[in-house]
Amino acid sequence: QHDPLVPDSLGDNAIYEIFKDHSGLIWICSEHSISRYDPGQSAVHTIFGESSRRDGLTDASVGGILPLPDGRVWVGLGKNGIDVLDPTGVRAGVLRSDPSRPATALPETFVDALVRAESGEVYAGTNRGLYRVDALARQATRLTLPGADANLPLYVLLIQQGTLWAGGGSDGLWEVDLSSMRAAPTAVP
Repeated sequence: QHDPLVPDSLGDNAIYEIFKDHSGLIWICSEHSISRYDPGQSAVHTIFGESSRRDGLTDASVGGILPLPDGRVWVGLGKNGIDVLDPTGVRAGVLRSDPSRPATALPETFVDALVRAESGEVYAGTNRGLYRVDALARQATRLTLPGADANLPLYVLLIQQGTLWAGGGSDGLWEVDLSSMRAAPTAVP
């Protein structure tokens, strides 16, 4: 739990996501920070958003987190797009939102979900639709799901056996075949 009197506690108590990376560290995504927990040392290191650190997170709000096999961690932000942290928690890359380029840049809204495909591309679920991001976090492309609202909020993503599963606030569960990019709402009996 967060304890303002204990420097090694969580940044806050509103927890949105939790992941274990390949080295065994636990990454905890909360409303205003990312915390990295080392079970072997019982220590928590918190990286706060919009801190005074030049190499920290660039947004006060954190939406999603994606640890990668190479130790980098992608962080979906509230309005600034995506920050990429190196294995020590230092910002090593960014992909900024740009509302003037809706088809080729992330929107200025929450990046809530991140999932990596076998190709290395990352899919980002935002409060305004689905985006595909190149493996270096340099460019985003807006994807449309035929028959769905293009601004459909997507809060959860999963890739399994070549299918991207996407769920949001009001349009149920969608299946996207990644080889053909055909999409359809899922009919669950």
